[in-house]
Amino acid sequence: EATIKRAKFTNGFSGINRIITYTFEGSSTMIASATTPEQILFSKARDNTVIDPSYSNNVQQWSVFNNWIDTTVSGDTGYSFAGFSCVSNPCAQMQLPLRFYLDSAILEATSMRSADNQVIFKIRQHPELGVSFQLGMKKGIEEVKWLSNLQQEDFLLTTLQIYFGDAADISFKVRAKLHLLKLPTENTELPTMKLNLGQIKLQSWGINNWGRTKVSYRVQDVGSLTVQLKTPKIYFIQQQRQCILNSTYKKIPVTLKSV
Repeated sequence: EATIKRAKFTNGFSGINRIITYTFEGSSTMIASATTPEQILFSKARDNTVIDPSYSNNVQQWSVFNNWIDTTVSGDTGYSFAGFSCVSNPCAQMQLPLRFYLDSAILEATSMRSADNQVIFKIRQHPELGVSFQLGMKKGIEEVKWLSNLQQEDFLLTTLQIYFGDAADISFKVRAKLHLLKLPTENTELPTMKLNLGQIKLQSWGINNWGRTKVSYRVQDVGSLTVQLKTPKIYFIQQQRQCILNSTYKKIPVTLKSV
């Protein structure tokens, strides 16, 4: 079940100056479970750039399975700004940087890019396999906006522009692709994996002595939101019947038997 993180309100003072603080607490996990396809097959015969010279010139050479893996999300999937009130006139607009922190213990950035120009990360526990992914952001009833991942490490996803009194929730989605980085040497089956891709975290924002009432506002995230991908089953096939076209032979004489 998908839920939304909600902030805790505190009302304090520094001398005679009022400080209103909204704090997102606790660390939680957003699980993106693959729905289609249910399984992915990589084979030495099909996914071999040596066998198929034209394939090695293809920009998608690391994207043998080149369709997005559809997912459904559960757990905490975003942030709610419902109930954020302003006592100043005019009210300030919140500028909230949203960053993604890669789980480098699980994933290792490579110099390769997918057909969508997303970074391909090697899965450390299974170095023959890579993953690329995009995070999607949805505000209220708006369409999902897919955020490009062009950096190899931590990066800014976007800056949320939120007004006080804006009740729209910000929620996230995940889509991913798997990539064969090394040809299989044996038949192997990988059961469903739970890959921690990284963490989403709001950066602190604040403004001092705003408006005629001179109220200060703070928004902070003292927890984090871990993004986890639950993959389909993966099969590596080492041997498979294959046909190789050799174009180096020309004008080979063939003797026909007389009838």
